[in-house]
Amino acid sequence: MQILIQGLGIIVLIICVSAFFFKKKEYFLACILLYNIILAVQYVLLSYYTEFIICILAIIKDIVYFIYSKKHLKPSIFVLVIFISLFVLSSIFTWENWFSIFIMFSTIIGTYASWQDNLFVLRLGYVLCSIFLILNYIFTGLYTNIIAEFLTLSSGLISIYIYHIKKNTRDKNFNSDKIN
Repeated sequence: MQILIQGLGIIVLIICVSAFFFKKKEYFLACILLYNIILAVQYVLLSYYTEFIICILAIIKDIVYFIYSKKHLKPSIFVLVIFISLFVLSSIFTWENWFSIFIMFSTIIGTYASWQDNLFVLRLGYVLCSIFLILNYIFTGLYTNIIAEFLTLSSGLISIYIYHIKKNTRDKNFNSDKIN
C-alpha cells in the first residue's frame, strides 16, 4: 500500500510543478483539481479522514471555480465565504489530530487565492499553501509529496519571478528607455 501511496506522490509532483507555469487561470485550476483528487485518494488510503473530507470539499470548490473561470466570471464573495466556512466546520467536526490544522489553513489560503483574478495573487497564495502542506505531509508520512511540495514551492517562486518580478522590471526599463 505504501508503494501505491508514494507512487501517487510522484504524479502529484508532476502536476504541482507544471501548474505554476500556465498563463491561464483555468489550466492552473485544472491542475489543482487533479492534485486534490490524487491527494484525497492518498489520505483515504492512510485513514486521515479530516484531510480526506477537506480534499473532497476542495474538489467541489475546484470544479465550481473552474466553471466560473471558463465563463470568465468571478465567484461572488458569498461563494468564497461558503467554501471557507465549510473547510473550517469540516475540520472542527472531523478533527483527528493537531496537524490537521495545516491542511485547513492551506485550503483556506488556496480558496482565497483561487477566488482572485490576479495570477500573481493566485501563485503567491499557492506558494503559501505549499508551506502548510509540507508541514502536513511530514506528519502524515506522505514523503514523495514533501519532495513534490518543495519543488512546487520552488516552481511557484520561479514563476513569480519570471512572470511578475522580472517582467515588471523589464517593462519599467523599457518604458524608461522610451522616455529618455
